[in-house]
Amino acid sequence: MPPCNDFVKVNVNASWKQGMDVGSVGVIIRRTDGSFLASFSGLTNASSSIDAETSAILEGCKFALHEGLNNVIIEFDSREAISSVHGSIARGRTANLAADHLAKLSSSRILTFVWVNRPSSSLTDILNKNDLPCPPPQNG
Repeated sequence: MPPCNDFVKVNVNASWKQGMDVGSVGVIIRRTDGSFLASFSGLTNASSSIDAETSAILEGCKFALHEGLNNVIIEFDSREAISSVHGSIARGRTANLAADHLAKLSSSRILTFVWVNRPSSSLTDILNKNDLPCPPPQNG
C-alpha cells in the first residue's frame, strides 16, 4: 500500500549467514504514488539475524534522514524485529521484495551502493514486475 500524502515509504530488509559477524541491508524509498525515490545497499555488523534486521530498520531511518525526508513509514517483514522494536503485525514478504533484493546484493559485495532518482537495472526489473512506477535504470 502506498503511504499517505506528505509521506514516503521506506522498505527495509536484511540478510545474514550463521557464523558470520556481518549482515547486509537493503533499503528502498518510494513516493506516495509508489514510484522509486532512492535505494541503499550495504553491509552492517550483526551477530544474528535479529541484529541484521534491526540494523536494517536503523539504516533505513538514517538513509531517509540523509535524503532530507522526515515523514516516513518504515515497512519490514521480520516478526522478530517487530517484537524487538515493538512494531505492528508483519506484512507478507511480497511488500519487501525490492528491499530483500538489495540486502542480498550487498551480501556479495564489500561496498555500499546508493541509487537516487534511478534504480539499478536489477531493481528496475523487480519494481516493474510489481507494477510500480519506475524510471529507466541508472547506468553503472
